[in-house]
Amino acid sequence: LAHQTAQLFLDGSTTPLFVDVGAGGLLERNFIRFGDGSATVSGRAQVSRLRWTNNAMIIPLEGGEAHFLHRELLAENDEHINFPFAQRFNDGTIWLTHSIGTHVVNERTVRRWSLDNGQHWTEPAIASISPINSYQLDDGEIIALTAWDQNYTTTHNVFVHRWPNPTTNKTQRTASVELPWSSQLFLHRTMIEAGDGSLIQTAYARMEDQHRFRAFTLRSTDGGNSWVYGGTIGFDPESPFDTGFSEPAIVRLADDTLLALMRTGSPVNVGPLMQSKSTDHGLTWSDPVPIAEFGVDPHVIRLSNGALVASSGRPGVYLLVDFSGTGDHWQEIPVYDGVGSSYTSLLEVEPNLVMLLYDESGFGGADLSIDVPNRLYAIYVRIVPEPTAAAAMLVALCVRRRSRCGA
Repeated sequence: LAHQTAQLFLDGSTTPLFVDVGAGGLLERNFIRFGDGSATVSGRAQVSRLRWTNNAMIIPLEGGEAHFLHRELLAENDEHINFPFAQRFNDGTIWLTHSIGTHVVNERTVRRWSLDNGQHWTEPAIASISPINSYQLDDGEIIALTAWDQNYTTTHNVFVHRWPNPTTNKTQRTASVELPWSSQLFLHRTMIEAGDGSLIQTAYARMEDQHRFRAFTLRSTDGGNSWVYGGTIGFDPESPFDTGFSEPAIVRLADDTLLALMRTGSPVNVGPLMQSKSTDHGLTWSDPVPIAEFGVDPHVIRLSNGALVASSGRPGVYLLVDFSGTGDHWQEIPVYDGVGSSYTSLLEVEPNLVMLLYDESGFGGADLSIDVPNRLYAIYVRIVPEPTAAAAMLVALCVRRRSRCGA
């Protein structure tokens, strides 16, 4: 191939295959690109081979496989569709928001929900939903924390929202948060429970005397009623990145370590996706390290099988998979190479089956030499680890005995 580029297009159940023969070749979108280069950023590698079955495109990775099953169109509009944020709850209800319109010009928020694990989508029957910054407690109650304060001060008001369950109207109250410095406050995008039972909320802010953002956490030890400053995930006043560290997302690992991913790029200049870890429930964090060459608004989840999956992009959209569950062995799968906001959401809709939500749009005033239809998609990917030696031996034994082994 002229540019050693293969393109595989997901199109419902038909899933046709196209090959790019170089300049002047196919200019389609929604392709999964496979490079043969080695890792150029710490812990990162791109896939370079695949297998194909009747109902899935299978990408072999170190430690397992990614099975791309199908893609569904969730929304289409004449205006831009951007910024999909989604959260799934224990009963299979999914909350989804996205914007319609041109960013910072006339965009509006659209709210939808699915009461059947993503099979059907309707307008919510309750007054408000907040998939971003939300978390479901053990008793089924949902809590969300919101604040977008551009004022420079040490004391900020945050809004504490509570829903008894995903389909019931919320209550709301205001809490006060004291920060160690005078800054803005932007809450984005993850709330989780740490290993010590505290709630952790990600945030970022530009301090009054600094141009670059600081990524940090807020912390609650009373179930979300009150909040205090937690710890700084990433900040460097001399950072080579235009805007510092922003848009943090965190996940709790099997050993209770917290892992955070952060954006560093600005709307003009691309910056690497950075990672940091905390072993004391978010109070202190390791020095950030790059795990991908670029990325905005990362999202990261831990699956039932222990694997980590992250998504980001700009340009395009990619997945990162780490079968070790440590964040030390990321492998990259480019998913979409066209224009859009590159903001994504990941949901585990059943054990080890991931729904990736992303948009295609003319976001950012891109030079659209090809028409972009302004759509919101969901791609379903099953993350399959390699069987352990013991499991492999059991499977071989079952095959020899022609038994169903635990069916």
